Amino acid sequence: MSGLIRQADGVAILELPAGPEGYLTGEMCRDVLRALDNLAGRLERGETDAAGLVLRGAGQEFCRGFDPVAEEGDAAREALAALCTGLEAFPVPTVACLDGLVSGAGVALALAAHGRVATREARLICPEVGYGLMPGGGSTQRLPRLVGADTALQMILEGRVHRAGDPALAAVIDAIEDEAPLAQAIKLAKSLAPSRRTSLREDGLRQPGAYFAAIAAHRAQSHAPVTAAAQAVIRAVEAAALLPFERGVALEEVLAQDLARDAEARAARYRARLAHFARASARDEPPNDKATTWVRQGYWAIGRSLLVRGARPEAIDASARQIGFATGPFAMMETRSGEDIVREFDAFARASGWRVPASGFAQASLDEALLGGIIHAGMVNVCVAAQAAGVLRHTMEADVIAARDLGFEAAKGGLLFQAEEQGLLPLLRALQGLRDEAASVLAPVSEFSRLVNEGQRLFDEVTPRNASLAGA
Repeated sequence: MSGLIRQADGVAILELPAGPEGYLTGEMCRDVLRALDNLAGRLERGETDAAGLVLRGAGQEFCRGFDPVAEEGDAAREALAALCTGLEAFPVPTVACLDGLVSGAGVALALAAHGRVATREARLICPEVGYGLMPGGGSTQRLPRLVGADTALQMILEGRVHRAGDPALAAVIDAIEDEAPLAQAIKLAKSLAPSRRTSLREDGLRQPGAYFAAIAAHRAQSHAPVTAAAQAVIRAVEAAALLPFERGVALEEVLAQDLARDAEARAARYRARLAHFARASARDEPPNDKATTWVRQGYWAIGRSLLVRGARPEAIDASARQIGFATGPFAMMETRSGEDIVREFDAFARASGWRVPASGFAQASLDEALLGGIIHAGMVNVCVAAQAAGVLRHTMEADVIAARDLGFEAAKGGLLFQAEEQGLLPLLRALQGLRDEAASVLAPVSEFSRLVNEGQRLFDEVTPRNASLAGA
């Protein structure tokens, strides 16, 4: 990857690669670090000469960071951290030339450079908290060293775009240059001292009273949408004023690992993936009306099945709302005419092989405290059947439909996501405990049992089958 670096006007120019949709990847970080190490070795051996290094984007933007939907994970964070360390420790001055979007890992790289030149319209953003993630590469340690706690926390927690010309970023951006930013970056690289490292700067730490007052103020606020990620960031920014830089970076990584296991943060990451999937599906494929009808009617059928087992309609609706649905199945059916419901149920029964019970007197009694778990398990059963029948194009489509048409609570991530988080075995057992007749929507389909028995996940591909799905 030495081809990433070229010489120009007495300095080395390193162009950041861009992967699919312009995002950076962990492997690209490793490639860039290898190129840096190669150049550093050549400089040390006197095989080449460069007064400085300028880091720029290969296209029209500097770097949009990691794809939050791809969930690059610990390996990518480690690669970014190593690259930022290598960039800051480089033997000649390093300058980031910022244009277009500078997002996430792109901000980390810009902060790790010794200096920064930007066009006035360069846009800096730290979007990680909204995805339940922690900024990486030492961002929570370098940014407050430049701008103080309040500006750093506003930038990271709010995830808003900041123009490079924003006065609040004056300590971050060394020069604004719209006409010839690369030439200005080259000039700055030649003039800086290699010892001008951001990790050694104290511009934002000189007023400790204001610094810790800002920490306390942000800690007292309720930072939506992901409180766990927000509180982790606040703790890391607080550490920037209390710990040596290296220990602060280590804490940043520990907090990131904690977030990886946090249920709220995991739900936020899944929501991001789900939103990306929904946009891509809307752009690339026609609406899947068959899947929408299947999931909605399955929801209603579960309500009717619970009714004839002795549960009250109001208790069924309340339990459905408690587990995350905006409206219970009976409240939804009240908005439709009886003829429409019967017609839809007949079509659903023909497509699925399930018998939809008619309303009438209860055939058994049912503990209403169990209703929420049974409704959730029943909906997983419906969705697994739809996937196996080829009605769903992808498992995530069921969560899109549940959110869009059944109002499943966004904060929970998704209906099937929650099933994965809780584990499939308890849900399967909830249905098996009912001992319902084979043609009932509450009798687990064979694919549901197979997923549990083989230790598979809902988001593994389920092979479509033409055989009847009804029955265990």
